Amino acid sequence: MNWSVWEVFSVISGLIMAVAGVVMPDTSFRERLSISGVGIGFVVYGFYVANQTSGTFEFPIVIFFVPVVALVYVGIQAYEWWTKSDAEETTRD
Repeated sequence: MNWSVWEVFSVISGLIMAVAGVVMPDTSFRERLSISGVGIGFVVYGFYVANQTSGTFEFPIVIFFVPVVALVYVGIQAYEWWTKSDAEETTRD
């Protein structure tokens, strides 16, 4: 296998997107499936390109930003869910 920064970031981005698609609170099944599907596609493409011995392959520059954006988005969603559940508990007391 020929691993470069492109393949590594493709796999990392894909894994983060796949996990983010599963754990995102308050999202529809379709949104989760879409995000996870794109993530799995990134992982598969990264492994596919790493196994090639010749040829030219293109990666979108977005693979460097996807992990950061996905983690920020999931963090915001989790924070909103957490504060909403805390607010509901304090109003019940």
